[in-house]
Amino acid sequence: MLLRLRFANYRSFKGEVELSAIATRLDREAARQEPISQETGDTLSALPVTAILGANASGKSNLIKAAKFMREFVINSAFGVHPVGGTGRDWFRLDKRSQVKPTLFEVDFTHRGNRYVYGFELNDEIVTAEWLHTFPHRRTQVLFDREGSEFTFGRNLSGPNKRIADLTRPNALYLSTAASSNHEALLDVINWFYAQFMLVDLSMQIEAPWLAQRVEGQEKRVSQMLRLADLGIVDARVERRRDEKRRQVLRQSLERSIPRDLPDRDKEIDLYLLHSDADDMQLRLMHRTAQGQSALPFDDESLGTKTWLVMVINVLTALEHGSTVIVDELDASLHPGLMAEILRLFSDKKSNMRGAQLIFTTHDTWSLDSNSETQLSRGQVWFVEKDPAGASTLTPLSEYRPRKGEDIQRGYLQGRYGGVPRPQSERLVEVASMPPQRG
Repeated sequence: MLLRLRFANYRSFKGEVELSAIATRLDREAARQEPISQETGDTLSALPVTAILGANASGKSNLIKAAKFMREFVINSAFGVHPVGGTGRDWFRLDKRSQVKPTLFEVDFTHRGNRYVYGFELNDEIVTAEWLHTFPHRRTQVLFDREGSEFTFGRNLSGPNKRIADLTRPNALYLSTAASSNHEALLDVINWFYAQFMLVDLSMQIEAPWLAQRVEGQEKRVSQMLRLADLGIVDARVERRRDEKRRQVLRQSLERSIPRDLPDRDKEIDLYLLHSDADDMQLRLMHRTAQGQSALPFDDESLGTKTWLVMVINVLTALEHGSTVIVDELDASLHPGLMAEILRLFSDKKSNMRGAQLIFTTHDTWSLDSNSETQLSRGQVWFVEKDPAGASTLTPLSEYRPRKGEDIQRGYLQGRYGGVPRPQSERLVEVASMPPQRG
């Protein structure tokens, strides 16, 4: 599980902020106990659901983008970044002094019974610092530290450390380079970023072949989730329609272009054809009709249906593997009732047996409603707003110390905790009623 996400000097966030999913005594009922002990000897508890609220343009999406940038830089910087093309970081633009300051990213997480803290700092050109620590026997243990091009390795990190350090470019991460070099001792950390740290973009263009690949093998569960959502869909089917003529033309093209003396040439051709078969996969959503069942062309399905399907696929994957799912604007094209059901799946220990986690941004306040069965605890709610200098800030609801039984939803809408827009209604009416200016 993700315990903490810390970053600074990224997009609308100027100063250092930290999003924490570590439970406090106020979150006892919502928390999930992790098999990790802290230096104090206390067992660590984490929250399976975290909500981030804020006004438009407050910086909620930039928080998600910070997590996305960190993940993609870990995965791609060793080979996906131009050797002399800088780092591609996006510093706080409203203060020119921020350009000479480093941008910071750090995550604190648990994976397979171990706790890790991994982070890095970078400027426009190079990675200036990088570190990975773990906590066996409740004490901090350094696996590696980096300052510019200087590396220090802990005694407990075995493997080709020096060789990989020599291969690490100034604008790439050691962890990313270690992944491409198959550093066995770091595979757990690398795999967490690849498979356990999931970012879901509900605004992306949804392609039917991609969905078909994700649905294949779990049609039964996906169909049940679609039926229970009361969308009028009774079944999800994946069909393969192999176009043998197209396949033969593609094979002939590959045989002409790939050198005959290439080792395993035929195997490579067959592998490429196997991947191309994915384009022939069709996802058919069967709708209930007066005459029985019928499927629409996938492009004609509603945005709400497509969004729910994407969420279902990612939620089922997360619950199966105990992953952390981060979603920007969970309320986009989803009814509050469906959103509540997603929260319930992560909060219920019966459906979430492996410690999966949901972190999301939203404008909707239903999760604050004291009459809701899915009301979040005080440690599960965070607010993003901008200060007078235009910098985003991040504050937990618990910092406002709401009284027990206080109407949190009403207090938020009244601006008691920040994070809500304060439009000047009368002035807006005046401006809207002004005659247009013609050039």
